Amino acid sequence: MGIHLNLAVLVREVACRHRVAGRVATLGEQWLSFDPEQIAPLPGATASPRRVTAKQSPAAKYFARLGFAAVESIDIDGCEGATYLFDLNRADTPAGLTGKFDLVFNGGTLEHVFHLPNALANVSRMLGAGGVAIHILPCNNWVDHGYYQFSPCLMFDYYRAAGFECLESMLLGYSSGQPDRWLVRCAWPGLLGAGLAGALDDGVYLHLFAARRGTAISLNPLPIQALYELAEDAPTAHDRPRWFAPFLLCNGRRHDIAPPVEVVLHPPRFSRESGYAWTVTIGEFAALSDTIERPARSPLILLEDGVPLGPSHAAHAQIRTRGRGRYSHWSEHVYFASSDNSPPDRNGRRYAILIPATSALGDLQGRSSCPRF
Repeated sequence: MGIHLNLAVLVREVACRHRVAGRVATLGEQWLSFDPEQIAPLPGATASPRRVTAKQSPAAKYFARLGFAAVESIDIDGCEGATYLFDLNRADTPAGLTGKFDLVFNGGTLEHVFHLPNALANVSRMLGAGGVAIHILPCNNWVDHGYYQFSPCLMFDYYRAAGFECLESMLLGYSSGQPDRWLVRCAWPGLLGAGLAGALDDGVYLHLFAARRGTAISLNPLPIQALYELAEDAPTAHDRPRWFAPFLLCNGRRHDIAPPVEVVLHPPRFSRESGYAWTVTIGEFAALSDTIERPARSPLILLEDGVPLGPSHAAHAQIRTRGRGRYSHWSEHVYFASSDNSPPDRNGRRYAILIPATSALGDLQGRSSCPRF
């Protein structure tokens, strides 16, 4: 298990944005592919060299560099020097670990644990109120790396059912030929489509997810995939993690992609189709639309008052009968329903489409060691 430089930069950003500090537990021991001195301490934190000793693990040096007060580790055995020995498959979290940490960091352990519900419940129990779980998970092209490859909806639906606040959800993609050049996109539920095959290319993908524990949570939730929930129980914009425009990380350095093209959709252009479905014509983007052969091709993002709707690439029958923000870019038209199925031509909300700019993606080169987990 290891922390790549790009990943270290993203974890620092998450900790900074959501004011995560205090005691951290890593699941398993972590190694680093970079010098911790490359990472700046968090604002207001004191990264004291006295806290970092030669005997400490590389991950401890990294989190101490950020300014965390204590860095400990949990593993199934002691061969790598873990602070605590505990099998995450078990249902009985040790009393000494319950509520102890402000951050639990899973950087490549969860996929190796067979009893996933017990493992997630253990993470929840280890966090104190307001504590944050950060997961780095294999998502695509990690065959036989562990027992599982995870769809982003697992983390989102589980933690929402458990009563956590979903903070961040990032899809991290790179090619095997350029392992240090990552495309970072928001893995907002539904932005990758309504459960379609072929929504991703043949790259290697990780999922970074962060959630904050509340005062009252469910330790044994039975989530229902949001795609199939009843309309009245479907997640709203307030349930969802932060949305952001895609960007590149190359050897730890951020490169912003050109701003997306935004087109405001005015209500007079809307036409009722049937049921909850409405249409708007956008002939200038027809060449980017989904097709029968490529049903998840369109990069179009539909916004309602600045918040992305979804799932995208939805079946038109689902838009008509279920609605709740589903949409499809097909030929010259966008078929869509508002977030609450109200008529979009008179609900007073602002609708716009974004076409992300991707022309700059081939301009940056990255090279060195491939991240391993």
